[in-house]
Amino acid sequence: MNQDYNNRQLHPDQIALLKEQAKKLAGTQGLDESEWEKRLTQQLLHQNDSAYSPTFGGQSNDPLAEQILANLARESGVSMDARGTAAYDDHTGNTELLNKTVGSYKLVGQTPSGGIEQADGTWLGTQPGTTPMSDGMRTFTKFPVEGCTTPAGQCTYTFIFGSNTTYVKVPQADGSFQLYEANKEQQTTLSALEAKYYVAGLKETPEKLKNAAVALGNEAVALNKDLTTGTFLNASNAVTSFLSTGAVGSDSLTFESKTMQWLISGKPLDITGADVFKAVLSVTPVMTFMNQVESVSSNDPEKIKAAGTEGDSWPVDSLPGKSWKRG
Repeated sequence: MNQDYNNRQLHPDQIALLKEQAKKLAGTQGLDESEWEKRLTQQLLHQNDSAYSPTFGGQSNDPLAEQILANLARESGVSMDARGTAAYDDHTGNTELLNKTVGSYKLVGQTPSGGIEQADGTWLGTQPGTTPMSDGMRTFTKFPVEGCTTPAGQCTYTFIFGSNTTYVKVPQADGSFQLYEANKEQQTTLSALEAKYYVAGLKETPEKLKNAAVALGNEAVALNKDLTTGTFLNASNAVTSFLSTGAVGSDSLTFESKTMQWLISGKPLDITGADVFKAVLSVTPVMTFMNQVESVSSNDPEKIKAAGTEGDSWPVDSLPGKSWKRG
């Protein structure tokens, strides 16, 4: 038996057999061919996908149609009933075939329980997520997922703290959303998206593009990474260091940003009155940098692009004590 048949969404082979059976049954029970096709399709949905139980899809068991489909399954070897299997509750199975099967859903006034409907009426397949997704660990963003636009709006990226898996947030017509694991082509990282849109902002003002602007963007992205995913990794490294040596050394903490590297170096403890005076004189550029960090970590592509257009005015390779000058 082909495992594809034991999945939540309908399979073309199931539908083909059902249509042939509807032709044979035409004229019986007072029903014509199209009426039999509709009746059998309703039952097929009911017993193939838990979403079409009376509680959700409004379908109920039809004993006669159930028996007809059972006979078809025995004769053909194609499963017509997924009840009692894990596949019965899997929204994502066979979603890559929805462009071939969606007509059967429309026939009975239903919408596929999985897959992503596009604004042009076509469907994208989906795959199940493999990471537990606690609400407190999700980072929803406004970064658009290219090639994924539904009638309810643009699909956007979602990230899970401590996971390397990227998810796609798909808006629904009722204002809710569904989360699916991004496919291979859609997989990316939050830092990569932040850098992408920051550079896009820089490119909008190419005449002002300077190495200082690129450095500022790199530092802002790196600091945001250090303060999010980097925190998780360092916690893991610290535990490993403690278990092996009985102590947590600074060498077990690794950061990408110059800001965090400076903070753990011990230099903040050596700040003098002269350093404070210089910092006061540099408050405007410092605030500019912090605004850049805030913008980059906003998860809003337009805000990050705007930061890119502003970032070309400030050098960031200055060390404590050096002056900041507008470019």
